Amino acid sequence: MCRLRSMTPQQIVQRSGRPGTLGLAQGVGSDYTVFFYRHITVVAFADVLAHELLHIWQYDHHIAPDALHCEGFCNLGSYFILSAIGNAEANARIERMLKSPDPVYGDGVRLMKRHYDHGGWLEAIRVVKQNSM
Repeated sequence: MCRLRSMTPQQIVQRSGRPGTLGLAQGVGSDYTVFFYRHITVVAFADVLAHELLHIWQYDHHIAPDALHCEGFCNLGSYFILSAIGNAEANARIERMLKSPDPVYGDGVRLMKRHYDHGGWLEAIRVVKQNSM
């Protein structure tokens, strides 16, 4: 089961320990909750939900890759959801994501997109599994 729960920015930071976080997924057994900042746009919500659902997919499949591959894989999901939306806000979010200097989130999505471009989702999944601890 997966639940959605909106939170204030302070509650999200308290739960995640990371300022600026718009969402996070946590689970106990096979019960998961996606927490998200309640005052985001529909496009941002779709971005966060896609990202967090891929974390849940990893948890559910007992895949625990290093941060680069984990976050890159999840951002790849965000990339495709935003691409499908295709409006100005979604395109701006994609551009920020692909240009991000962050060594985990930015480098990760660029790395995983190269794998996806080479062999689709099967290749991206293989790489994530290969880099699992």
